[in-house]
Amino acid sequence: MPRQLKTIREGTVRGVEAEELSRLEQAADARFEEERVSIRWVRTALEVVREAARLHGIPYQTYVKQVAFRQALTDLKDAGAAGIAPDWSTRRSGAVGSQS
Repeated sequence: MPRQLKTIREGTVRGVEAEELSRLEQAADARFEEERVSIRWVRTALEVVREAARLHGIPYQTYVKQVAFRQALTDLKDAGAAGIAPDWSTRRSGAVGSQS
């Protein structure tokens, strides 16, 4: 359950609280840069993905993002080598899979 403020106090935030506040502000800002997607899968396929994620010790949503991104980079690189599309492997990417 989220924490709720009981009273509002004026003042300066220092130390660990300031670090936590900064981290939360950055997380909130990053959230606006994300897009949500919804994928319909056959239950058995999702079970396979969940099991693979479990073996890697990560949430399945994180696993799906990482695998999809790596595969997309490979496909774009292969397409570039075949002269079909530019080689995206040299472009910088955002933090993939850091959110679950």
